[in-house]
Amino acid sequence: MKAEIKDGKISVKPIYNGEERELEVSFNLPEEDYGFDDVTFETPVRVYARVTGKAQGKEKNEGYTELYLEVAADISTECARCLEPVCETVEFNKAYGLTESKVSEDSEEYLSTDHGELDILECARSLFLLNFPSRFLCDEDCKGLCGECGKNLNDGECDCNKKEVDPRLAVLKNLKFD
Repeated sequence: MKAEIKDGKISVKPIYNGEERELEVSFNLPEEDYGFDDVTFETPVRVYARVTGKAQGKEKNEGYTELYLEVAADISTECARCLEPVCETVEFNKAYGLTESKVSEDSEEYLSTDHGELDILECARSLFLLNFPSRFLCDEDCKGLCGECGKNLNDGECDCNKKEVDPRLAVLKNLKFD
């Protein structure tokens, strides 16, 4: 069943009351929630959430409610090493247990609902922001730029005179290791 979002929240009462077995919702995060200056979002941050009531225990009579949350966006930015363009899809997903009881704010496995309401917008925002990489690379083995002449070392070695040792580090050449 499709769930409705009101003020960023969805009601999970139909699951708790046994009226529904599954609720789904899809939406885009508001753009003001992105907050990354060096990244261009080619698409909005898409959110998909599914709340499922499951039975657990030996007798399959214990209720368990799970939230599966997925966020994804297509981005473009620069490689942190060589400054070449990087375009990719960032995607994160996570499953949480839902409870009506209060849980510790440090809990990464459980979320508490407030009177059967779940702040799905805040859950999606947190999942996205906490997992978003601090830097992107064009390739895991990117060699970056030469510190002297600025040539992209992925295109080959440079011809600059980078062989000279900084005089402040010259003393390190005399170290001997066994």
